[in-house]
Amino acid sequence: MLASGFGLLATELLDTGLLATGLLATGLLASPAVRAPAGWAACALVLGAALALAGRDRAEPTRGSGIADLATLAVLAAVAGCAALVGLGIGGARVAAIDAGALTGTPGEQVSLQGWVGAVPGRDFGEVRVQLETERGRVVAVAPEPVPDLPVGAGVSVRGRLAIPDDFRLAQMTRIGAAMELRTDRIELTGANRGGVAGFLDGIRIRAEDALGAGLDPQRAALARGFVLGQDDRIDPVTAEQFRRAGLSHLLAVSGQNVMLLAILVGVGLAPFGVGLRMRLLITIAAIAVFVPVAGAGPSIQRAGIMGAAAIAATLAGRPADRAYPPLLAAAATLLVNPRFGGDAGWQLSFAAVLGIMLWAGTLRDLVHDRIGARLPGPLARGLSDGVAMTLAATVATAPLIAHDFERLSVASIPANVLVIPAVAPVMWLGMLMGLLGQLPGIPLEALGTVESWILGYIARVAAGLGSPGWAQAEVALPSVGAVAVVYLLVSIGAAVAIAALRRRRGLGHSRVLRTVAPLCLLVGLVVLALPDGRGGVPAADTLEIVELDVGQGDATLIRPPRGAPVLVDAGPPGGAAAEALADRASTVCGRFS
Repeated sequence: MLASGFGLLATELLDTGLLATGLLATGLLASPAVRAPAGWAACALVLGAALALAGRDRAEPTRGSGIADLATLAVLAAVAGCAALVGLGIGGARVAAIDAGALTGTPGEQVSLQGWVGAVPGRDFGEVRVQLETERGRVVAVAPEPVPDLPVGAGVSVRGRLAIPDDFRLAQMTRIGAAMELRTDRIELTGANRGGVAGFLDGIRIRAEDALGAGLDPQRAALARGFVLGQDDRIDPVTAEQFRRAGLSHLLAVSGQNVMLLAILVGVGLAPFGVGLRMRLLITIAAIAVFVPVAGAGPSIQRAGIMGAAAIAATLAGRPADRAYPPLLAAAATLLVNPRFGGDAGWQLSFAAVLGIMLWAGTLRDLVHDRIGARLPGPLARGLSDGVAMTLAATVATAPLIAHDFERLSVASIPANVLVIPAVAPVMWLGMLMGLLGQLPGIPLEALGTVESWILGYIARVAAGLGSPGWAQAEVALPSVGAVAVVYLLVSIGAAVAIAALRRRRGLGHSRVLRTVAPLCLLVGLVVLALPDGRGGVPAADTLEIVELDVGQGDATLIRPPRGAPVLVDAGPPGGAAAEALADRASTVCGRFS
């Protein structure tokens, strides 16, 4: 009886395909650290047979038989074990293949290389770091500023010496399959471009980049490219820092929000032409398939693209309610591309945000709408309710990971994100439309660019107004994985209790709270609009910055010129207090690590 009851419960609670996808993703996630046992490939046959048997049993269910229930448990166990082992095996093979593409050599060896820019460069501390795909393998070139724009797919020529990076950089490089740095004085563009499908997509990206500069000044154009294409390398460090401190840096990295807005844009744009729903969904999947590589194909945008395509495919198949499949499928698919994506902070934050939205956003949306639905027009109330709910859910769900990875949290995140809710969709849609029209010659885009610039200016003012004050962020550290797990447990319990209490009250709180908060948000928004494009408390990118470091008894001065590498004047011995002070400043000032 116990086996029978448990078997029936397991059959109802666990979809076999869902279980297989989840355990496959788990095996892939563990594969960089755990080696698959010999003979794992045979598990693929067992997995296929178990899934076929589960499908037959589901089509012809048997109830009331203890033997049948035990068979169900056996099938579930076989699916779970084999899926995990298959994930370990495939993941190990993928890791080996990725590592085989790394350039290797002797530290200090002088080399001359030609190749292609493989990813958007990172610009920090007066130097440029860029992933290169060369004839000898994958390498990260490091050169001092100034370095020209390096579009993804552009041909480059470099000469320098090979070096082993420090542990922090090495961990980052290992995730992309690079083992060495190439220290060079300069990176020269050769004028060559990739061919084939990659070259075709490079051409789409370059035309979109050019289109996003029409009618915008260089700073706003850089922001537009960040919003639409995730290219943040041209955004000045001050602006990037303000966005980070205000909790708006996710807007400068393509994610699920971009994919969702792209799907809406395609669906709405095709509807007036009489295109049927099924064809619109198929065209949307094709648009997502092109957008993901054009936007850089990073872990977050891959996750978003796969989730979006999977959700649309579920709609086509008549199973739109299977909400758990898209994130699990996205996890498995992105880890199939590179099992080390699981160690990427962006990948982790992306899935944490999705899970938070899935768990809490629906309830929060209903609660917010209950309070404002009667006070605002229907579409505005629904849009504001969705935006506030998703912001709250994603912020809470990602906070422990942010504290663990970056040891700081943005205090201004929730008000800043609420203030930019009305601007995010228009700025994305206008940018996507400009990028699309830019594929055709001779279409004037300056009028669209002017509107895009105004909206970008508002968002930038929100970032400057709420990101510049000293209170905008707080130092909060969760150094261990155990601490993160405990905080997530407490957050989950607290969220469940709070949502239950709010449901009982049928609202978010006393109406006086909303009557106070709403005008306050409006007032902050108007003040932000009136602010000039100043830099607040963050030093401007075109000024000389001189910082006195706290090293106890002695002097240490950091000089950061507007161009070139910073200079440290230290009267003490190498390392010691000056090195610690620099590390502390790097952890709080740098806009991003790459």
